[in-house]
Amino acid sequence: MRTVKDDSDEDAPHDPNAKFTKDDFLVFVVVDGYERIPESFKKFAREKNFLDEKVLIQKGFLTKDKEGNLTMKKMEDLMDKGVKKENTPTNILHMFQVTSWDFGIDEDILKGRRINFIFAIKQRNDGKINSHKWFFQGICKYLKPDYCALFDIGTRADHYAIQKLYNHMEAKSDCGGCAGEIAVDMASQGCFTGASYFINVAQFYEYKLGHTPDKACESFYGFTAVLPGAYSLFRWKAIKGGPLDKFFKNVTREGLPTCSEANEYLAEDRIMCLQTYIKEDSRYTLSYVPDAIAYTDAPGSLMVLMKQRRRWMNGALFGTAQVIQNFSNVLSCTRHNQPWYRTLGMTVYMTYLVILYGFQFFLVGAMFTTILLFYNQIAALLLTKTGIPLFS
Repeated sequence: MRTVKDDSDEDAPHDPNAKFTKDDFLVFVVVDGYERIPESFKKFAREKNFLDEKVLIQKGFLTKDKEGNLTMKKMEDLMDKGVKKENTPTNILHMFQVTSWDFGIDEDILKGRRINFIFAIKQRNDGKINSHKWFFQGICKYLKPDYCALFDIGTRADHYAIQKLYNHMEAKSDCGGCAGEIAVDMASQGCFTGASYFINVAQFYEYKLGHTPDKACESFYGFTAVLPGAYSLFRWKAIKGGPLDKFFKNVTREGLPTCSEANEYLAEDRIMCLQTYIKEDSRYTLSYVPDAIAYTDAPGSLMVLMKQRRRWMNGALFGTAQVIQNFSNVLSCTRHNQPWYRTLGMTVYMTYLVILYGFQFFLVGAMFTTILLFYNQIAALLLTKTGIPLFS
């Protein structure tokens, strides 16, 4: 909320010519089930009038036991008797809308700035991709906005970061989506002790290395392979239709996905980017805006980090394979209307991508061989003087 209101300030020093009103923005927050909302936030939401459990209880969606505990009903319990299980909807979305200027943010620049805000709670926990489905195929399809900004709850945009992304999209009408740099939020995490320090520092370095050379290089060719769902801005006209249909294919399909498709949709952000670039009869590009910085909460434990990276690595591997399989579509002059110089540049980029993808399968073996050669040629010189055998 702080970032959106800060960027909507009509007197913002970053761009005094930008004139935004409350009707230019809608903040839509989706919560994956009532039980997952922290008690402290429930109290805050009630005070700010964008959560009213009494309405949900009166409508029969929420139950209250003798101890006062509130629980969402199961979907089958909401239906009339006689309704078959296959006719029961998978989920329901409860929305509370307010137009407020008071969200407890005590900054002079924010005083008196009103904003349209919708707080939505899903009847049951149904995953992140389902939340995206409510946002894109529910809210966006109805309102038909110019731009759609995505944020994870643990991501905090820097001052005027959203405005910088907006300015980039306004300046380049062929830009279908853009994202800024995501940095590990070291300041808000407090003092690190023990292993958590090294885990966070390693992620800080990795995020910097992944954005500075990689995304800048991809953006030069007009195809940023992944605009993260944690922090990105898309042009609605560019993603509606084919890109969104592919994006939600894994949740709308009737049968089970193949092993390749299941891994590919672990990183559905990559699917959106690919389909936006190769969208028929269009010439959309995907850009990286380095000075639009956002900070994210990085995993603090090794176990959580390993689970996250296993999902990311699988998604990246199969997502890259999907890009390579669409080699002809990426370079096709008859499918999209990309200019000849971008097609020429993408030929170079795709060739590099194929070589890099092939090298990944030899990476572990190459590392082992390097360590073995170092051990034999350097360390062995010291060990042989002591008479200690290297191998039994």
